[in-house]
Amino acid sequence: MSKTLKELIIASLFHDIGKFIQRSKKFEETHSQLAKFLFSALKKVDSPYKLILKDKDIDFDLISKLVELHHEKDLSTEQKEFINLIEIIKKADNLAAASQRTISEFNDLNPEEVNQKDIFSFLYSKTLNPSKFYLHRIHGLYELDLFLPVKQEEKDYLNNVACYKNLLGESNFGTLLSGILNRERSFLDFMYAIDDLFYLLYTQIPEDRRDEYQLNSLYDHLKLTTIFAYILYYGDNFHILKFDIAGIQKFIFDIKSKKAAKILRGRSLFVQILNEIINFEIIKNLDLIPQLILSSFGGNSIILLPDNEEIIKKLDLLLLKWKKFLLTSFGLTLRNNDYRKGYLLNKENISMIFSGGNDILRLVNDQQIFFELENINNDIIPQVVDDSSLCDFCNNPKDPQLSSNEEKRCWPCDTFLKLSDFLTHGAETPFVYKMIDSDSKVDFSSYNPDEEGENQIIFKPYKNLINRVDQKRNYFPLSPSKTLFYTVTIPKNKSFEDLVKEKKEAPLLLYLKGDVDSMSDILTNGFDFRDGDKTLTDVLHFSRRINIFFQNYLPYLIETKKDYKDEVYLVYSGGDDFLLTGYWLKILEFLFDLKEEFDKFVCQNPKIHFSIGGVLAKPNDPVFMVVEEAESHLEKTKLNGKNQFAFLHSSLEVDKWQKLLEKAQNLNIDKVSTSFFYKLYKLSDGFEEKDDYKKTVNFYKMSYYYYRLKKDLEKDIDKNDKLKEFINFFDSIFSVPDNGENQLFKENFKSLINLILLLRRKGGEKNDN
Repeated sequence: MSKTLKELIIASLFHDIGKFIQRSKKFEETHSQLAKFLFSALKKVDSPYKLILKDKDIDFDLISKLVELHHEKDLSTEQKEFINLIEIIKKADNLAAASQRTISEFNDLNPEEVNQKDIFSFLYSKTLNPSKFYLHRIHGLYELDLFLPVKQEEKDYLNNVACYKNLLGESNFGTLLSGILNRERSFLDFMYAIDDLFYLLYTQIPEDRRDEYQLNSLYDHLKLTTIFAYILYYGDNFHILKFDIAGIQKFIFDIKSKKAAKILRGRSLFVQILNEIINFEIIKNLDLIPQLILSSFGGNSIILLPDNEEIIKKLDLLLLKWKKFLLTSFGLTLRNNDYRKGYLLNKENISMIFSGGNDILRLVNDQQIFFELENINNDIIPQVVDDSSLCDFCNNPKDPQLSSNEEKRCWPCDTFLKLSDFLTHGAETPFVYKMIDSDSKVDFSSYNPDEEGENQIIFKPYKNLINRVDQKRNYFPLSPSKTLFYTVTIPKNKSFEDLVKEKKEAPLLLYLKGDVDSMSDILTNGFDFRDGDKTLTDVLHFSRRINIFFQNYLPYLIETKKDYKDEVYLVYSGGDDFLLTGYWLKILEFLFDLKEEFDKFVCQNPKIHFSIGGVLAKPNDPVFMVVEEAESHLEKTKLNGKNQFAFLHSSLEVDKWQKLLEKAQNLNIDKVSTSFFYKLYKLSDGFEEKDDYKKTVNFYKMSYYYYRLKKDLEKDIDKNDKLKEFINFFDSIFSVPDNGENQLFKENFKSLINLILLLRRKGGEKNDN
């Protein structure tokens, strides 16, 4: 990468950072001048934040001038020598603004009084209604206790000036920036670290007060300006690469059940960071910058590339290499779009990137992938082997080696165990990814400062960021580094058997598989407030918020709320979906809390919700079969109106399941024998039977058993309030004619009785569900 391009990139990335500084205090200087002052401070010899790069020839005086003059209309004679660079930044800045803002008439709001508004309060809105707006607090993204939006009327509670001052102060921006700048770095590492820093600090900082909707973040604007400046340096055209990984579900769950808890999380984490690893390989090998990665969440990555034939040729070879590696090593398929087509860099083409039904992002089909890989068939034909050479974890013949505890592990499973171990022990230190080209293997190990180098990427644990900032410890080690935003720990020292051992009720696991409903419809029809003309950053804002909730906030709930940390095993969570398991009663409790938090997150928007499929399982049941069944239940909810939880014999909204469980707990009284509930369970199809004769017979049989029980309990009813509630409930259920009470419980009677039986089951008893 040329010296001039590097100078242009740094200037583009920092061009509006003065807006952040400006809002912490009443400054007379413009934001461009403040950005220049920041660079002047970084250059001082006695500054603890002196900007040091291995590229000694980079002209930081030039960068400072580019930042200062990027809004100037008339340049003086002595400035003409770098006018081309200024014009690129201006054009990039304008393109970024045009892809974000709908300019309103100038209002008299001070910049520090403006909060970024939450996209979910706009979705499916025909008109702008200020009373329904929700706002983001001014804070760093790592402060997840402040993550949920607040209502417009609570704005007085937001002390923005103090928040800006705090973010800019030594305890946040100062400490984090010093961790990047106080050691000599490569340009690639510098760009990764700065992108990390800006993401953490500026994702919920509003970009401009003139925007009618005020949805856009300073992070997106700085990132987009840098992307467009990079592309414009090469010309007016750009390419779009989109890729994802297919075959993930089968890959994650292709493990022996008895070993599942030990390795499942590591497999899932590997898949979750796989996109980041491939992104890194593309950026490193093509001599690009990480800011070109437009988005990387939900299992997809989108990268914008300049119109440069050398870069495209290298990309062809690199993608083919990774397709071979993933298929032969893990059975995974890397799919991409036809990225060779070029597009003119203008507002219309930028806006089309996330448009619904856009052909430019369509992934290649399986036939095309097979054609690309036809030369490696011999590498993937399985060999006949004896059982002694099978891996103890995946049962595959991959030359497993004996570990110190006599387990036979193939190298992929050994990799996944390292990742599981990393999470189990709290992810206290960063870990390093390396691609070992000599034998085509991936290696993960704990971070070792003595092994720094650009052929590796360091994943830093997200949850320790706050502690490191508070303790003013370096959070940006050398070598390209990426904050790992997913570091929830596995319940320590627990197998799946341990999660249900010695539980009072049925010792069963509950697997929950869920995702957000109608994502394609939201992207196509949800942006009515702009007359359907959504901007690029609208979609980025929406997609990133969804991803942050599931990848960051959901694990945060497990770590911090009640006693979930030692009870909930999070298999994966990110993009718009999740899978978790644990003791069934605790998982239901967590689901009820999760739904409540999600409703707050989407600003109580009734059209944004998620559906879940739930399956009970024994600890040693095959994980793949259980998850497949949960997936089947999830698909049924999509056919049943969505916003549902399909579990046992019912598909209902989550709050109705909460009522069912509460009713089951109230009806579970010692005075009533378990055999009575078993009789009701076996006959409970009487409420659902289509044959009128069978329906009537079953109903009257249930009524008969109940009235016999009621007669036996008559002497105790007046003395026991819980028993009185029990009798009143079943009187309403079996009343003829139907008096309309307790309709929810009548329609889901079998599930209600099943819950009572689960609450009554003890270890070793038969499960009749």
